[in-house]
Amino acid sequence: MSTQPNQFYSTLLLVAALISAIITTIAWKRREQAASARSMAIFGAAMVWWCLMYAIHWLDIYHPSEFFWLDLTYVGAVVVPAAFLAFALDYADHSQILTRPVVALLSIEPLLTLFFLFTDARFGIFFAGKRQPETSVIQNGGFGFWFNIVYSYSIILIGFVLIFRTCLNASSIQRSQTRLILLGAAFPWVADILLILGLFPLPNLDPTPMAFVITSVTFSYAIFSYGFLDIVPIARSTLVENMPDGVLVLDKLNRLADINPRAKQLFEIKEPAPIGQPAEKIFGHLSELLSRYLQIPEGRDEIMITGDSPKFFDVRISALADKRGNFTGRLVSVSDITLRKEIEIELRNANQQLQLQISEIEALQAQLKEQAIRDPLTGLYNRRYLQEFLEHELSRATRESLPLSLVMMDIDRFKKCNDTYGHKAGDMVLQGLAEMLLETTRKEDLVCRYGGEEFVVVLPGSKPEITYQRTEIWRQNFQDQCISIENAEIHTTLSAGIACFPVDGDSMDLLLMAADNALYRAKQAGRNQVFCSDGSYSGRLP
Repeated sequence: MSTQPNQFYSTLLLVAALISAIITTIAWKRREQAASARSMAIFGAAMVWWCLMYAIHWLDIYHPSEFFWLDLTYVGAVVVPAAFLAFALDYADHSQILTRPVVALLSIEPLLTLFFLFTDARFGIFFAGKRQPETSVIQNGGFGFWFNIVYSYSIILIGFVLIFRTCLNASSIQRSQTRLILLGAAFPWVADILLILGLFPLPNLDPTPMAFVITSVTFSYAIFSYGFLDIVPIARSTLVENMPDGVLVLDKLNRLADINPRAKQLFEIKEPAPIGQPAEKIFGHLSELLSRYLQIPEGRDEIMITGDSPKFFDVRISALADKRGNFTGRLVSVSDITLRKEIEIELRNANQQLQLQISEIEALQAQLKEQAIRDPLTGLYNRRYLQEFLEHELSRATRESLPLSLVMMDIDRFKKCNDTYGHKAGDMVLQGLAEMLLETTRKEDLVCRYGGEEFVVVLPGSKPEITYQRTEIWRQNFQDQCISIENAEIHTTLSAGIACFPVDGDSMDLLLMAADNALYRAKQAGRNQVFCSDGSYSGRLP
């Protein structure tokens, strides 16, 4: 293959081929109605071939030879100039020139060009050895190449002149049409000039076929839109009378000038239509709404008409003007959007209900999450949340070089309390300790039930000596606490172990182990005591 595949180029050309195919089909169907339609169909068919072969050239498919698909583009390319000239002759009302001998004469050069092209390897007439490899833009060649270039653009220029002369002698409507055709005919020239000057933005791509596609689109629009103006009034009447929207016309004094059946139905207007009557009189039951819209030239709004069953309408107001631009009235189109509005209201209500359900679900999820990290008996955080909190605080303490203390405490002889007074009394002792700790800790501290009768307090930013003093206060407060149950008074004590970051460990496991060891020493020393892991503070304050 002469060039690398390019999916983008291929897509552009395939779209151009599709457009040309559509134009060819439309032109062929209308060949009996418009003089230029037959030549336009031939022009479009040639463009389909040209763009299609050029698109295949850019695809990553089998290439029998290096320039196989690129050479096949010439089958369409050589037809385009002759078809353009035929179109110009038809349009300029010189179709009588296109006799069979003239058509045969116009066919000689394209056939010779194709012959020279496909026998170039043997005779060397077309490219004369000047064809460059690895390129898809042919800008140089031999005698056959340049003869084809001169011939093609000569007959295109002749066609251009014919159309230009037609424009000079045309009526106002025809002149507008002819200007469009002249504009379309200019695109290939502009494309070639950009290519020659190196200004075309897509490298290695010949823009000529796509330029001719734009030409064919412009020609088709000019011929088929301006060429059938005589059917517009019938089409307008049929369209307005049968369209699903209500349409009414008001003059500059707000009198009804025209109204279609759908508007009569929407506004419950009985026959005959009150043409010439003031809008305020015709739509008296809508006087409030009218007062909003009759004083503005243009606008759009959605309105609701109340009643047994409310109705919603989309109202569009457009200003009408004469040829001099003077205001002559308003065109009002009305669409019944009641069904759409009812669906919107239902969707809004459903969305509100859904949002309410989502809020309830989120609240339930938050509640479940809270329950998952709370001890149901004491209301303290549990061991699971301790791990999350402690890891976060250790990271912050490491990052900001802050102290952190951890206190592990255990109620002394708790099993004996349970056995003596019962589990209800044991629960009250646990709850009493939890309440006391919550009342005497800071908001940044964490109090949690570690398991059984063990509790852990995490004190971010607290130094060892301060932590020891506070723990001693807790020990003393708990010792002084009295739990009354069934005429019995229960006094219990606690033992505590303190570990500090980073002295006693820099991880959660190390700190818990250090605090547990300190707690064990406090138990061994006789209970109701506070021990630090490093031995700096121990026993109890006097």
